[in-house]
Amino acid sequence: MPRRKIRRLTVLALVAGLPVAFSVWFFWPAPALRVSTEITYLTDPLLPDGRPDYETHWNGILRGDLGPNDNAMTLLAEAMGPDPERSRLPHD
Repeated sequence: MPRRKIRRLTVLALVAGLPVAFSVWFFWPAPALRVSTEITYLTDPLLPDGRPDYETHWNGILRGDLGPNDNAMTLLAEAMGPDPERSRLPHD
């Protein structure tokens, strides 16, 4: 086969094959994922679709036993008053 004909067939295969391959990849249903300790350390809390909820997990770990009395924002709100944008803090 001449080199030109091989090049045309290659281009034709790419032009016709890539959209088909992408469509199959995009629309093919993903296999169900079973959450267990074999694939992740996090098995609770889970999202409604069964995936791990990392945000809730890390919020629980980082929050710990803190309450409103341990939060610095309550002290800042008391110091700045009801309208923090218009309050003036003393300069050093």
